[in-house]
Amino acid sequence: MKNIEIIANEIQTSKEKYGNFNSTHEIYGVLKEEVDEFFDVVKTGNYKNDDEEKWVKVDRMKSELTQIAAIALRAIDELEHSKINWI
Repeated sequence: MKNIEIIANEIQTSKEKYGNFNSTHEIYGVLKEEVDEFFDVVKTGNYKNDDEEKWVKVDRMKSELTQIAAIALRAIDELEHSKINWI
């Protein structure tokens, strides 16, 4: 599955699970949480190329970045279609 398809699936899953964003503040809070989770993985340090732990870390980073992308794209769509309050 291509990365864009993975992001599209994440968008659909989150819409079904949580519905539309309620406000721009909510968008910020959700994005910040996901960015913080990505940074938590980044801060764990570097590993040698042959280290299995590196691939676990890469998978976690990809997962967090997928969620960040999905949230950003959802927010753009919802803002364009006036589904979000501006507070």
